[in-house]
Amino acid sequence: MKKYSICGLNVLMDAGEITSRQAEKYLSPEGFEKADITVVPTKEAIEAYTARCKTTDEISSYMVEAGIFYRQLLNFDGVFLHASAVVYNDRAYLFSAPCGTGKSTHTSLWLELLGDRAYILNDDKPAIRVLGDGIYAYGTPFSGKHDISVPKAVKLGGVCFISRGEEDKVSRMENREAVLKMYHASLRKIDEQQLDKELEVLQKIAMNIPVYKMECTPTLNAARVAVEAMTKGE
Repeated sequence: MKKYSICGLNVLMDAGEITSRQAEKYLSPEGFEKADITVVPTKEAIEAYTARCKTTDEISSYMVEAGIFYRQLLNFDGVFLHASAVVYNDRAYLFSAPCGTGKSTHTSLWLELLGDRAYILNDDKPAIRVLGDGIYAYGTPFSGKHDISVPKAVKLGGVCFISRGEEDKVSRMENREAVLKMYHASLRKIDEQQLDKELEVLQKIAMNIPVYKMECTPTLNAARVAVEAMTKGE
């Protein structure tokens, strides 16, 4: 097993091919004595995922490993969101949407608009942790088929749920709606006790971080509107 530093935690992981490759940049350079999180997928769990989802064992291993990591991340006030995370002015902004809606397209438009002032922190499953000095977004090796991630922690500036529209407009959600939206964008293969913890973390995020919804077009103007609405005061 190899030692990694992921989300500010010591992680011991016996990973398959995909996770091992994507986690290389997260290897712990100095090692550690005690692991906060241990990820050891069983052959039975991988085979069951393969049979249920009709996919390859390599992809199944990656998904099972993400689930094991996530369930332990909850113990450290952390969650995953299915989102693309872009960083601008030392703040991370997460955009979530159903597959194929255009969350990665939208964050790529931020890069086009802002140039080297912005970068992608994670393009599939960024983590969020609630810490004593603030709420942070993290790159993770669970970074999708394009494997776009940076092993950094960045203070969270906002979360936005996008849908396709005829014009570009942003509005802020009430806390209850924000928690529900984030819940549906998180990993939900968890037990009742873990669900209570997940909802507790999501509520803390919603109470302290602005959560938006946005109708948008796949154009540069959408990025302009989002940047203006979400980065005020930054």
